[in-house]
Amino acid sequence: MMRLAAMVFQIMRAFVLATALALGFSTSAIAVAANRPTVMVLYFDNNASSPAYDGLAKGLADMMMTDLAAVPSIQVLEREKLDALLAELKLQQSKYFDATTAVRLGKGIGAQYAVAGAFVSIEPTVRIDVRLIRVDSAAVVTAASVTGHKDDFFKLQEQLAARLTEGISEIVGAVDAQRIGDSARANRVGKLNSVLAYGKGLDARDRGDFEAASKHFQRVVTAEPKFALGKSRYSEIMRALYKVKDRREGMLTTAEKELLDHAEAVFVKKQPTDPAYVAYRVVRGQCFLHRVHKAVEAEQPASAWRDDIRKYFENQDKLISETKKLPEYSKEGLYHFSQQDEKLAEDIGIKRPGDTTILSSPADMMRESAKIMMMAGESATGSELDLWDARKMRCPFTLDPSYGATAIRWLEDALAHIAKQNHRSTDRETMRTLQELAKTLAFQGRTEEAIAVLQGGLEAHPKSGEFQAVESLLRQLLEGPPYRWCKSN
Repeated sequence: MMRLAAMVFQIMRAFVLATALALGFSTSAIAVAANRPTVMVLYFDNNASSPAYDGLAKGLADMMMTDLAAVPSIQVLEREKLDALLAELKLQQSKYFDATTAVRLGKGIGAQYAVAGAFVSIEPTVRIDVRLIRVDSAAVVTAASVTGHKDDFFKLQEQLAARLTEGISEIVGAVDAQRIGDSARANRVGKLNSVLAYGKGLDARDRGDFEAASKHFQRVVTAEPKFALGKSRYSEIMRALYKVKDRREGMLTTAEKELLDHAEAVFVKKQPTDPAYVAYRVVRGQCFLHRVHKAVEAEQPASAWRDDIRKYFENQDKLISETKKLPEYSKEGLYHFSQQDEKLAEDIGIKRPGDTTILSSPADMMRESAKIMMMAGESATGSELDLWDARKMRCPFTLDPSYGATAIRWLEDALAHIAKQNHRSTDRETMRTLQELAKTLAFQGRTEEAIAVLQGGLEAHPKSGEFQAVESLLRQLLEGPPYRWCKSN
């Protein structure tokens, strides 16, 4: 199977050379030719026993187009124009090896010549039929058919080359021949699967599925690193993919603005104690956090997300200051949003917009917000945002000294809030908050204060389920080096 691709490809190379010869153009003719004849290369018919080989139809035709395009004395019809014509004439599923179909297509596009080919069988033998058809008369200028075992590549190639060159009266110029040879050498493919993947990638691109196309071409360039045309097509696909992505991000920016505008309207109408106010304040922070996430994932510098982290910080500080006297947040979760706003949040990429069922109290919000400001870590307010990637992690607090000080204040307020509630989980929540406070202090170079915080927690809550985690962190701080997991900006 793997050698078959090389065999078929070299057969096509021989036919390309013969086509140029059959057209009878020399380098001197190129210089004076006012109008170059147009050649259209039709997709090859797959007459094999399995549709799994359909990818060869477009793949080999596209490679042949590229080789013929290296000859300045002819003009090769672009695939996009061929596809448009096929769609217009409703001939996408036709057999193109038929001379009548080839002539009809050639006249429809204004081509003087049409190249058609077909695979008659794949396993265990292969027969390749190729022909060059003159459109105005439907005459077959030259044709060849070779049959042999799939592993008899060199024999088949030699047979085809010999048969196609019979009866040719003129010889192509040396420059043109060299260009065809250069193109052939640059686009050699050794694996059948690579040719199939190449054709499937073209087909996916034609359907507008750039994601699927990029995956097919990625496999091609990985398997065939010397396949210049494959690499070129892959670059085209990736550029197209990111153009689509950029357009979508522009749409999402519009969605973000609309959702933020709706949030501002709620802030005007509702009091901070209203569950809807809290939910929209939470989702406002999620919007900015999501923007930071995208920038960090793209490994952009801090300047790209500095403003968004500032807006997140200001939003969280306002949320905390306005709600810290509440004993807990609403358990109704998403029910405070309209369907329109839920859809906007979904389009942006926020999985749990404004959901306060995870962060059930202001103390939870204080602790999670401090964690993000100090380490850009994953937050329960946006649990889909995986910002813990050690390769990309950033410390937002290094952008502004006030962030670190405010994070400490949030955590101290969280401890006070937990103490007032006197719940069964007081010990656990206190110890978890003390851990975050110790990390926050240590990140800012205040290691001794961090150690004192943890020691005090161990003495006050010796039976807490968090005892071992707190003691482990304390040992880590004692052993050094300075406690900092994330990159500075």
